Amino acid sequence: TFLYVAPKEFENTYYKQISGFCSNDKGDTYMWTSGGIYLYNKETGRFSSETPIYEMTKDTFICSMYVDPTNRIWVCTYNSLKIIQPDGKLLRRDKLDLGEMYASKIIALDKKHILITCFSNNLIEYVLSDDGQIINSKKIRLPFSNITSVLKDRSGRIWFTTDGNGLWYTDEELTETTNYVNIRPAGYPSDAISKLYCIQETKDGDLWIGTQNTGIWRYKKNRSNLIMSSQDIPFPEKMCSDFIETEDGSIYAVSDGGGLSWISNDLKTFEQIPGKAGENNQNALSIAQDAEGKIWIATWGGGVQIYDPASKSFKQEKFEELKSTLSCFFSVNIMKNNEIWICTGGDGLYVRRTDGHWEKFLLPFGGNEYDMWTYGVTEGTNGTRWIITTRSIWRVNGTNRKPLIADISKQKTHDPICINDAACDKAGTLYVGCDQIILKFSENGEHCDTLNFVPKDNYFSLELLDNGEIIARGNKGIYRIDLKGEQYTIYPYEFHASGTGRFRIHGSIVLRDGRILFGTKEGFIVVNLNQKGEGAKTHHFGVTCETVNSIPYRETNIQQVTDENGSIKEMTVKYGQTDLTFRVDLVNYFPKEIICEYQLEGLSDKWTEVNSDRGINFSFIPSGSYVLHVRNYLSGEEESAEVRDVQITVLPPWWQTIWFKIGTSLLLALLIGTILNLRIRRLKKEQIELQEKVKERTHELDEKNAELRLVLQDKDRLISVIAHDLKNPMFAIVGTLEQLNNKEIEADSEYKRTLRDVHQSAETLQNEMVRLLEWAKAKKEEIECKHEDVNVGNTLQNLGLLLGGLIRSKEQTLDITSHTENCAYVDSRMFNTIIRNLITNAVKFTPKGGRIALSAWQSAGKIYVSVEDNGVGMSQETLKQLRNNGHVQSTLGTQEEKGSGLGLGLCKDYLKRINGEMEITSRLGQGTKITISVPASERKAEDAILHKEESGDEHLIDKELLGGNTALIVEDDPLIRKNIQHTLERHMTVLPASNGAEALEIAKENELDIILSDVEMPEMNGIEMSREMAKMDNLYGVPLLFLSAKTDESDRLMGLLTGAVDYIPKPFSSNELLIKINNILSNRRKQQIRILQQNISTLSTGGENGETSKEEDKEEKMNP
Repeated sequence: TFLYVAPKEFENTYYKQISGFCSNDKGDTYMWTSGGIYLYNKETGRFSSETPIYEMTKDTFICSMYVDPTNRIWVCTYNSLKIIQPDGKLLRRDKLDLGEMYASKIIALDKKHILITCFSNNLIEYVLSDDGQIINSKKIRLPFSNITSVLKDRSGRIWFTTDGNGLWYTDEELTETTNYVNIRPAGYPSDAISKLYCIQETKDGDLWIGTQNTGIWRYKKNRSNLIMSSQDIPFPEKMCSDFIETEDGSIYAVSDGGGLSWISNDLKTFEQIPGKAGENNQNALSIAQDAEGKIWIATWGGGVQIYDPASKSFKQEKFEELKSTLSCFFSVNIMKNNEIWICTGGDGLYVRRTDGHWEKFLLPFGGNEYDMWTYGVTEGTNGTRWIITTRSIWRVNGTNRKPLIADISKQKTHDPICINDAACDKAGTLYVGCDQIILKFSENGEHCDTLNFVPKDNYFSLELLDNGEIIARGNKGIYRIDLKGEQYTIYPYEFHASGTGRFRIHGSIVLRDGRILFGTKEGFIVVNLNQKGEGAKTHHFGVTCETVNSIPYRETNIQQVTDENGSIKEMTVKYGQTDLTFRVDLVNYFPKEIICEYQLEGLSDKWTEVNSDRGINFSFIPSGSYVLHVRNYLSGEEESAEVRDVQITVLPPWWQTIWFKIGTSLLLALLIGTILNLRIRRLKKEQIELQEKVKERTHELDEKNAELRLVLQDKDRLISVIAHDLKNPMFAIVGTLEQLNNKEIEADSEYKRTLRDVHQSAETLQNEMVRLLEWAKAKKEEIECKHEDVNVGNTLQNLGLLLGGLIRSKEQTLDITSHTENCAYVDSRMFNTIIRNLITNAVKFTPKGGRIALSAWQSAGKIYVSVEDNGVGMSQETLKQLRNNGHVQSTLGTQEEKGSGLGLGLCKDYLKRINGEMEITSRLGQGTKITISVPASERKAEDAILHKEESGDEHLIDKELLGGNTALIVEDDPLIRKNIQHTLERHMTVLPASNGAEALEIAKENELDIILSDVEMPEMNGIEMSREMAKMDNLYGVPLLFLSAKTDESDRLMGLLTGAVDYIPKPFSSNELLIKINNILSNRRKQQIRILQQNISTLSTGGENGETSKEEDKEEKMNP
């Protein structure tokens, strides 16, 4: 987001030239202009002139400004320096003289030094005290002028940019004698960065420099490059001709015109060593160091000079033994045996033997003709000396002197070969750098070859590395030549005015750390082979489109975007214009070594080599967006590849354009909409017709459903009526027959037998009726399954007691065993019904005197209960039918007992509800075993709540407990009332009543111990009676036991909620009733004893809680 923050007066007057901004530590921002200094107003969001600093500088051309840590404002105008406080008070004013006018920059070198640069060659440095007061100032004159900016980088180096004099820096304190270094980019013209106007340091330490007309430059001052120039020292711009490295790693160099120089190992320090006064030794061409550490220098015109580093003195070798007055020498060469070979300009070679004597060494061509102009000597193996002259290459071994090539001066050619340098490897092979090629001579000099795999160039210097590579300096760059692999790498470098001139010595040396120095016309360059180079770079690399569908591109109307070199960057073609030919424009020194490949991203990921004619052909490109990548690189240097990218867009055909698709989509949508509209209308019409029919059918179904509900309600009422109106009479009949059967009659009496048979038939009929009603309820799914923890052992014992009379009537035995640790997790009523049905079924089909075994055990989270008899058994057909659906045709028992055939079916239905299973095994004539399994509970059996009163041997009646008690029997059926009365009269006093109202009257006049009542009775039913009795004080604590033919859960809960202690469904046996009454009265007696003990305890403590005890006693009587 850009905001306009200029002062308001800029809107009404002319715009002033804005020169810069600066801020102080408080966050205040100043803007200096050609008409004064403005302060930024944070409230208005604009620079303001309504400040003291503006009033002080109003209408003044501000050249530069600076705010110091004490918030003082240093202002340089055209001819003065002012120091101003923020309130506008002038603290100091210094006049600038003519050489100091136009101060270009004010910076703080540190807390105590402020530096002001001027657009001249002057600096003004102000020295401050610890508290910021100005102590003094001094003026410093620089060796360069037109300073435009100054920067102190993070290393403490001070940089200066100039208008016309380039970039300078110093690491020293600023004085009149400070040394300054001029930085120029290697490989570029010397005026490439001469006009500089700004400089900025980045966080990585690089410098960005803005120029007038050559763009922006980046100086990587903290990084080593593959090739760097001596101009960074700076070394004099003289042709550096030779080098030596001393023991301490420093370097001595000689140059043609610059004499002898010393250079530090880090190439940062340079010192020119002046020669002896009156002697010309500045045109030095060669240098060597002898065993004594003295440096021999061959000069052109100054003879051979010997420099002693210890005494820093020169002396000249006089060659008195040779009586030579020659002063022009090409090179000094010191052999491993300390022989010194000196190449002269026209007098052969001067050789000082190991005994210190000089001799002249001549190279004869034959007759009286000698090769007198010797250039250099290279030491070979076995005492061989290879000598380069201006006319040939010589192999010298002892007295054997042999030219290896014909006399160059005798060759009739306008471009004779020029021999520049030579190097010999450990095997004795000689490599010679010439102005066009590199020659290779065998150790004996008999064979000469050319390194054909390297390009033609003027190879000025050669250096052999220990790994067998040659590093050569040519006109086009530095060559790294792999002799074994016969391949090379070039590191391009632009050598100015190298040319092909004769007799120009360009020395070289391999330093111990691997760096190589090559002499150049401007000094020398340093090649650091430990740095990874950029590889060979093409001088021009671009991509152009040549033809479209075989038509020259220039004849088409296809638009394209190109870069400044004409290389295509983007192009868009129509569908059908994709028969394209691209041309790779590649201008490089070594085309044979360049690998050129292309890839069409979006169509293929494969890189394909460009044809030898540099053409890239595509016969068809589908519509879409693609990028054509074209790259070139030297073999093995794929990572340094140059890449050109061309964005190609192929427009889709008209039937794939977005407008065609939109139009087609709209037309298709219209067609589909029309079809859908017609279909929807038709469907709506059909829907209306169907709705009418559905209404008619729904009305009919509603009527049928209403009729069906009435029928089902009638059926439910019928079952309810059967449950009450049939069970009660049957219960009365069975009870009466049981009473008659129990009377003492002669054992063999026909009447006794007939009565027993009638009683058994009635009892069987009653049981089957109960099963039928339970089956009907199960089919109605009215029975709610409530899982709870059931003690299996107690259940089996209780059922054995309840069915004991039936078993004894057939003189059978019942064995009960239980080995269960946990309770069963089942519905107790369903579980009881299942076991009771299985036992009665076993009794039915077991003959008189038979045995029935009732067993329970636990395994794998299941409770198993089996009922096994030795009765008549079943056939396999009957067993199969029973396993499939649980229903078989009812058959007579062993004593012709009848049944409905629903018992096992009801058991299987209940088992399914309580998540149980049944397994039946039987053999005809041997008996039947039925095993059921139900889920086991986590509660232990001993902790379970017993579903029958825990009375121990419940069949034993405590006659003493029952005696003396009074029971009220309320039953509307006289026969049932009489049977119950007959059962209880043997043990206790019985008061009968036919309905609830009558029972209330009796209760008012008598003291009762227990009440037994039916639920459904005329005039007042049992529920109403129970509620009325709860209001009577004399009935507090008197237990009420409901006896009813209604077995629904809701009926049972209703009775218990009104205050009944238990609920016995009809039919029931006399024993079950006596046991129930016995247990209830026993529990009541225990409660009374406990209350009595509590009252006695309360009385013994003073009766403090008497009232409370009475209330508790009343509560206990109500809920024994």
